[in-house]
Amino acid sequence: MSNHSQKFSRMMKSAGIAEPVIRTFLSYYERLVKGEKGVLPESEIGPPSADKIAKYEEIGSYRSLAMLKKIVVIKLNGGLGTSMGLTRAKSLLPVKGNMNFLDVITRQILAARASSGYDLQLLFMNSYNTEEDTVQYLQKYPDLARQNLPISFVQNRFPRIRQQDLTPFEAQDSAQVWNPPGHGDLYTALAADGLLDKLIESGYRYAFVSNADNLGATVDTAIAGWMEEKGVNFLMEVCERSEVDKKGGHLCEDKDGQLLLREVAQTPVEDQDKFQDISYYKYFN
Repeated sequence: MSNHSQKFSRMMKSAGIAEPVIRTFLSYYERLVKGEKGVLPESEIGPPSADKIAKYEEIGSYRSLAMLKKIVVIKLNGGLGTSMGLTRAKSLLPVKGNMNFLDVITRQILAARASSGYDLQLLFMNSYNTEEDTVQYLQKYPDLARQNLPISFVQNRFPRIRQQDLTPFEAQDSAQVWNPPGHGDLYTALAADGLLDKLIESGYRYAFVSNADNLGATVDTAIAGWMEEKGVNFLMEVCERSEVDKKGGHLCEDKDGQLLLREVAQTPVEDQDKFQDISYYKYFN
């Protein structure tokens, strides 16, 4: 382990960060030190094979309300509205009349419980920036708290890195030396605090995951039912790309048959034309 890696490790341990999270950060950091850019050149990928894509209209027969007892809804709620000059959770922005994103999400869940007879569970994955505001706001919905699980859990935090020399960033304000690691931290965060074990022990088998600002994303038991029947462990909803989507990330497959999502920042300059070819890479998330 390099000297800088040791500094980061000590810093995270002193902040009480779990060992699996530290190992995850250090693995990313060592790749950064080695100069890895995370690019996916055209020579290593291609369009996903047809057997990896299921048409939504073909899975309706798998719909069953009983699947709701196996599903937990996870809303990714770590973002601040900084681009709009806000210092609070973006989900507190008004979106319909006097309702914000949290209001709409909560009412969707409560309505699903009332109409189905099943206690559909809801979890917000907050960041250290949004946890307090979110939990405080949701107190206006006492019925939401009547579930087997906590309302929220907090994603981890990673140390900030100086671009110039890849050393730990230092500041008098300790809050400035940390940053949220992004939504990909979901899996580490669930496992590190024991919540994943609790979900499994309580009989939950499927997590419906979406951004808190995606109010059109709601549970469809046909999808979970199809996954159970086919033995599928992970599924992502995708749509066909159009001209307005060509600069966004696309679905692809590597030489080992692993599905990947390639973003424009991961694409070499010489492959940009192929990246934007919506007849070749047809699907986006």
